[in-house]
Amino acid sequence: MCDSFARCADEEAARAGPPVVIIRCKPVHTETEIEGQQKSQQEGQEPQKEPLKEPRNVKAPRYQTLGAAGADVCAACNVYLRPGERALVPTGIILDIPKGYEVQVRSRSGLAWRDGVVVLNSPGTIDSDYHGELMVVLVNLDFGVGFGAHGKDYQVLAGDRIAQLVVAPVVRAAFVMSHSDADVTVAGTGGFGAGVRGTGGFGSTGC
Repeated sequence: MCDSFARCADEEAARAGPPVVIIRCKPVHTETEIEGQQKSQQEGQEPQKEPLKEPRNVKAPRYQTLGAAGADVCAACNVYLRPGERALVPTGIILDIPKGYEVQVRSRSGLAWRDGVVVLNSPGTIDSDYHGELMVVLVNLDFGVGFGAHGKDYQVLAGDRIAQLVVAPVVRAAFVMSHSDADVTVAGTGGFGAGVRGTGGFGSTGC
């Protein structure tokens, strides 16, 4: 079995073949810390952490099927979301991501369709040089249907699967400023920047 501190490669995936990359996980919360986070959130205060004692038995991300591209990650504490509310949901783990990779945080399709709860910045990016706790930005977008309708509140419980993690290789680019008039032209006039897309921004075609 995988221990909580290091061996976090899913056993089924390991049986299917050698993993491309191993990401080690470390729990960062105690029961006392999580209770303090819950209380602080209810009172609208900043979370107050107590000195680290015994590590909490948090769950490592896990692939649910052999063909799954995303590994489900779970909440480490209870969070209450009213319609339109967003919250940083702690997972209780730190990921040790190898250089040359990123981990993307994406919404779970079932949670989005059934309850209207999604990852607000999906896909979020966890860089290999980030060594803090993995926090998931969840938002409740269930506003109801029809005039005067009211959406549903959503209760995240500790241990619930709240997002999926996709590991991807990183390609870095060299961004070079060009100051030559011969190279830089206004989009649509020919030369650098020319094309069917206009100057409306965000890759706009003007349509």
